Amino acid sequence: MITQTIYQVGNSVAVTIPRNILEEMNLKIGQEVVVEKALGASAVVISPVVKAKTNALISADFKRWLSSFLEEDKDLLAELANR
Repeated sequence: MITQTIYQVGNSVAVTIPRNILEEMNLKIGQEVVVEKALGASAVVISPVVKAKTNALISADFKRWLSSFLEEDKDLLAELANR
């Protein structure tokens, strides 16, 4: 276990991450990470940001069909969502 110090950086604070942990987690300097409090624990979890895949592979035909489906069946979908 390594003990680190919390530093003031402008209006925020920072904790350094040892290089061996960066390498083990395959994190890079400048990479975006998610920082959150662990549920039910007194701990902070740092994990890499997972970028959502783009919808560039969705065809225009599918988008038109989906739009039509959602419009035509919006009442049924709303009823299902409320169950």
